[in-house]
Amino acid sequence: MGDYQRILVLTTPDPLGMQVVRKGHQLARLHGASLALASLVEFDCGCESDHVPFQTPGEIQAAMVRETERRLRGMADRLGLGPETVVSARAGRGRRAAIALAGALRAELVVLGSHEPFDLLDAPSPFALFSRDPIPFDWMVARVTRPSTMGRLVGFLAPQPV
Repeated sequence: MGDYQRILVLTTPDPLGMQVVRKGHQLARLHGASLALASLVEFDCGCESDHVPFQTPGEIQAAMVRETERRLRGMADRLGLGPETVVSARAGRGRRAAIALAGALRAELVVLGSHEPFDLLDAPSPFALFSRDPIPFDWMVARVTRPSTMGRLVGFLAPQPV
């Protein structure tokens, strides 16, 4: 790993994504780098015509992007990241959209969560990373863990002191 100036955490605004943001924040502190949080909003136009008031697919997509950005900012605030932390959400899907977003934010290292790699790691063979759209930045996958319901069940069933 080199010395990074800008680290981008490309994740989802949910509890699993928060784990990725924490890892990215640790890396940014370690390297003295600025941190950016971003997410891609996938939108499929479907049966939205029954919404009241009526919204066009473009308006619904824009509202989803704003909500995702608001949730990312909330994650940054909960971790105590200051206003200098760039937060961005964009409409898009797949590898090319992720590469374009990282390029627009001038990311040198992109931290992805193992729960949502945004098709950056979707490669049919080990050589596909070199033959498809090249990735112009370093990347790292942060392993995220889901809370175990079995652990909670065992804790619930265990004898409690009286």
